[in-house]
Amino acid sequence: MGRYDMKRIKVLLIAHEFSPQQGSECAVGWNIATKLAERHDVTVLCADGPPLHGTSYKRAVTSYFTENPPKKSLKTIFVTQPSRAVAVTKLGKTLRPILGGLAEQGFFFWALKYWYDVGLNTIKRLGLRNYDVVHHITPISFLAVSPFWKAGIPFFWGPTGGLCRAPFSYAAYGGYRSVVFEFARSCGIWLEVNHSTSFKGAVSSAAGIWVVSKEDFEVMRKFAPGKIRLMIDTAPPEGLDARVRTYDGTRPLRLCWSGRFVPRKALPILLNAVASMDSPERVVLHILGNGPEKARWIRMASALGIGELVRWYGRIPYSEALRVMDMADVLVHTSFREAASMVVLEAIGLGMPIVCHDICGMSIAVDSTCGLKVPLSTPTQSIKGFRDAILRLLYNPGIVRELSIGALSKASMLSWEKKASEISQAYAESVG
Repeated sequence: MGRYDMKRIKVLLIAHEFSPQQGSECAVGWNIATKLAERHDVTVLCADGPPLHGTSYKRAVTSYFTENPPKKSLKTIFVTQPSRAVAVTKLGKTLRPILGGLAEQGFFFWALKYWYDVGLNTIKRLGLRNYDVVHHITPISFLAVSPFWKAGIPFFWGPTGGLCRAPFSYAAYGGYRSVVFEFARSCGIWLEVNHSTSFKGAVSSAAGIWVVSKEDFEVMRKFAPGKIRLMIDTAPPEGLDARVRTYDGTRPLRLCWSGRFVPRKALPILLNAVASMDSPERVVLHILGNGPEKARWIRMASALGIGELVRWYGRIPYSEALRVMDMADVLVHTSFREAASMVVLEAIGLGMPIVCHDICGMSIAVDSTCGLKVPLSTPTQSIKGFRDAILRLLYNPGIVRELSIGALSKASMLSWEKKASEISQAYAESVG
């Protein structure tokens, strides 16, 4: 069935995060919605902004369609954050210095439930007979259980995930707060999938569910056999200045790392991998990002004797971050728990080879044509694995070009267009 031969379906998309000007989950909601609107009549139910940031999503969408032609097939319904969601978020922010990530994630989900209640009442008032399917896209987490399966029309969910659990050795590698957070998170996952009636209701009612990792797939197929499909949650941004990268071995290999400075991103694995090389001066590290671990990780680089090899850029504007990435030869992504990091897809879109763990969304986005993957076993083995991958590129510089060509080819396979096509086909099969 061709793209323009398919019946135009009336789609209600639930995207709490939705904005053309922000990355991460906002970009997921925006890109999938706009691509689907080329095929179907799409109504997006979204928040007008995060609980503590006013109407930033609404302003971004309004500004975009002021400067660009509006899409008749794309409508947005903005749902204001309820006062209880704002209060809960403020409480989480107050407790963050004490609880760390537990406050950030736990209170976010708590506040989200209040927005869900308002959103569900909103679509009931709109009249559900106006829609053929309802599809919950963001937030991307099974722990933020969608109540929109109760709408009584074919329900789709995803791409989503969040059921991956970090091995204890990696949690411990991040410090005691990391241990507490990962233990609490694992307990939450166990309770959700085994005892949550909302989770079981959403899964059993779904016409289709897309998951972002093989780990999520293995868990979910037990609850919904035949309904689960693999799809990473993000794609290479359109319009990147892609190019084939070359390295001849006569200069230091430029490695880029980008992410939040939090334990699960595991930058110390890369720092220790470089420090364990016989000639660490053969590489240069470009580090992008900021976060609570910043001071500790900078001290660690100095203590390991590689402080002079690291360029710390901090958190910089998106366009500048892409420029810094583009200067590098290879992206190194050390995270031990991730959906499908946007920075990995950005790097693939730029034509950068990837070195990463063989887990979660990275195991789908990265293959042998575009990257080198390290098994997730123990932090010690990861350090050795990343070191060996870097040495392989240093001593076989032609591999950089081969993987760069592979990355550019992979980018087209992971595009938003491909995702929208697959989702559209699932809609058509459901509607009949």
